[in-house]
Amino acid sequence: MASVSSCFVLVASSADERYLECGTLTAIQSIRTTNPGIPLVVLHHDLTGDQQQLFEGVFLKHIQDIDFGLSQWSLTARPDIPATCFLTLFVECIDEFDVAVYIDADAVVLEPLDELFGLDAPLAARLMEDHPLAEHFENGDELLEREHIAPGSALNNGIMRFDLRYWRSHSLLGEARGLYAKHGIDAFRYADQSLLNLVAYKTGTLTPLPRTYNFSRYPDMLRMEHTLVKNREGFTAPLIREGIAKVVHWTGPLKPWSAEVEQLDDSRAALCLECFEQFRVHGCR
Repeated sequence: MASVSSCFVLVASSADERYLECGTLTAIQSIRTTNPGIPLVVLHHDLTGDQQQLFEGVFLKHIQDIDFGLSQWSLTARPDIPATCFLTLFVECIDEFDVAVYIDADAVVLEPLDELFGLDAPLAARLMEDHPLAEHFENGDELLEREHIAPGSALNNGIMRFDLRYWRSHSLLGEARGLYAKHGIDAFRYADQSLLNLVAYKTGTLTPLPRTYNFSRYPDMLRMEHTLVKNREGFTAPLIREGIAKVVHWTGPLKPWSAEVEQLDDSRAALCLECFEQFRVHGCR
């Protein structure tokens, strides 16, 4: 079992009420169902009083000043992403726990993640082999050369394992602020994910995770190589070459609760909708 010093972490924004209720609360419901007893922490910057009432039984941690902004590339390519995504960089501010597994609000957890909590690694995340690291930055090849980082694949930050003890002493936030100031706001195309990539590679702290821990919309679901099965907990999960997926993550702007889903061909299979619907919270249609 994961130790009592472990927690799950999500971030929440007031910017999109539907995302908050359908995404964040569904993700939390999946965690509570499959990993009962492990505390949940939600980092937030701007939740209203009414919105905070939605998080009964959750440790809410308010971050006063985010300090980071979205690049022009991010604003153009992903206008749906709020600046509060940078709250992922503030995990070291959680001083009540020693290990944290961060989960994006557009993901669901399908089984216990004890093995992930038990890893000995400052930072663990999935590498996306078809996403070159350099493409996460403006003039990426030049930037990586200046930082003495070899070309590689970018991590996806939808599911990450953090050793909070390590980052409280080495400061992920301090590293991120330094790199942000050095290269400028518009260097980081994918917002917090680009910064996390640069910190992980610059500090040599990244341990790759199998894609079973982050089965994503892009590129996994689009390949349509998966089938849906019942896992050992009795929940519907994608079966892929490496085994049964433990976490499903809907990357990109199209989410299971989006109205546009109904326009897709074979949308239920293509978006693994049953994986989402089995945890859907009341009131989210």
